[in-house]
Amino acid sequence: MVRELALNIVVLLLATRGVALVAQTSAMPQPGFKLTLSEGRRDATMVSWQTKLVVRFTNTSNGIIREDACSAAGGLYKLSVVYNGVPVQEPEDVRKSRESVEAAEAKGGLCSGSVPGRHIQPGEHWEDTFAYNTTNSGTYEFTVEEKAFLQEPEKTVTVKSNTVTVIVAESHAGVAK
Repeated sequence: MVRELALNIVVLLLATRGVALVAQTSAMPQPGFKLTLSEGRRDATMVSWQTKLVVRFTNTSNGIIREDACSAAGGLYKLSVVYNGVPVQEPEDVRKSRESVEAAEAKGGLCSGSVPGRHIQPGEHWEDTFAYNTTNSGTYEFTVEEKAFLQEPEKTVTVKSNTVTVIVAESHAGVAK
């Protein structure tokens, strides 16, 4: 009887703790946007060893999202690349530039430059493009991410896009490095 009562108390405590955890995780703020990555159409300005990637930034919030000078033209995006199963390190200059923009955005968007004025209503999107050098034959996997709530570090979350896989055949590999 005592053993059964103790077991019921333990089960009740665990069940209560689980409910508290669920309640805490649902309180996390939603970022208000989603990222979708796709392979874009090549154009005449691109060299043969470049792959065009298109990032679609969709407003999933109930308010207008305005782009400031910090976030202009995808300045907050991080492009992650995996080549033949091995992660490719983000170039140091690109990383430093992005981190600088993130730091400025965290301070309220104190970046130099003019405000491009892009804004999107709820449910709308804008698109930004990357050209990535896919010089070598093999399999490239691309993902884009951006941090939300940079001005509130305790709420900062990373939003990741889907992954796009591009296979470059030996006959289509470029010669430039």
